[in-house]
Amino acid sequence: MIDCALDTCTLIDLMKGRKDAEKAVSSFVHVSISHVVLGELLIGGHKAANLREMDKILEALKGISILNGNALTAAIYAELRFALEQQGNRIPENDLWIAAVSLQANIPLVTRDEHFLRVPQLKALIY
Repeated sequence: MIDCALDTCTLIDLMKGRKDAEKAVSSFVHVSISHVVLGELLIGGHKAANLREMDKILEALKGISILNGNALTAAIYAELRFALEQQGNRIPENDLWIAAVSLQANIPLVTRDEHFLRVPQLKALIY
């Protein structure tokens, strides 16, 4: 595989130097994150109210592409949410958006959150 998307927890684990996260992404040439992951990281930096934390986040983003949502992303999100609600298998709202972006880009999502396995057709790589 060449490309993958990272979930928020994965990017944080990489920033902390966790070996399991590093191993999980080591086979990919290009990594990206969704605009939702970027937002989650930035709110974490704001909550920390720490300029060094914000600098760490921005440094970690070097060389990582940002995948932005559009009308197709919204349609995929709505389909996913409806299907999961019908099954009684809801997942966190932001994670639905993250899954929709990965599905739209047709790339696997690297995460440690097992609830992504409930998302139909998502290639979730759990570490």
